[in-house]
Amino acid sequence: MKKHVKRIALLSAAVLLLTGIAYRFRGLPYYLKAKMDFSAETLEWNPEQWSFTDKGTLENSKKLIANGVSVKVPKSLEPDPQREHLYRSENGQDGSVALVLGLEPVDWGDFALDDLDGVTEEKLTAYLKSIGHDLPHNQCEMQELLYDLKPEDCDLHDHTNAGIFYMLENVKDKIAVFGQEQYRIRTATAIGLASVLHPDAERAGYLIQLHLFSKADPNTSYFASISAPDFDTACRIANSVELVQPSL
Repeated sequence: MKKHVKRIALLSAAVLLLTGIAYRFRGLPYYLKAKMDFSAETLEWNPEQWSFTDKGTLENSKKLIANGVSVKVPKSLEPDPQREHLYRSENGQDGSVALVLGLEPVDWGDFALDDLDGVTEEKLTAYLKSIGHDLPHNQCEMQELLYDLKPEDCDLHDHTNAGIFYMLENVKDKIAVFGQEQYRIRTATAIGLASVLHPDAERAGYLIQLHLFSKADPNTSYFASISAPDFDTACRIANSVELVQPSL
């Protein structure tokens, strides 16, 4: 009888211990679900800051403006007669400077946290404050939040906060870009991403692709693609990019 009572006591203690652990780490299920549903690349996707502004911009250049993007380029660049908003240097081949401003700006429409249905603004604001962010009110601010989000932002001790983390990671999973160098880039008029591709068997020069959200119109994004035979030239062109209001 004593052994039976002792077993019950040990079992009860174990149950209480496990219950305490489960309560203490009540956000853990969402963390494990995030690790199961999203790749390690997504969870760890936190692009570094663009670190090449010290290369400056091109000297003896000219300014091109197309589709809301202004950029300083070599004077040798001329419009491609067959493709609108594609500019090439005189020889135009084998990694020589080429600039594409060929994509129309994308209007993302009124901003709404549709993917976070069921979460009150008060709870969302409290969670974001705990990780050092304000509530986003537009696509531009949302991008910056998603660039910053990292696995340690999952609150293992709070079920609601961990659930918000999971939902934000679900949104980030849709915008994350892999397979190339990614940098956060910030200008006087925009924030966004600069993707750098190195020369390979199919490309002689460096390619920098910019996807920028306007600070003046923060639910609209713009694009520019720069190729050059050397990295310094590509960076100097990218450093000059600013957003302007498209001509009507």
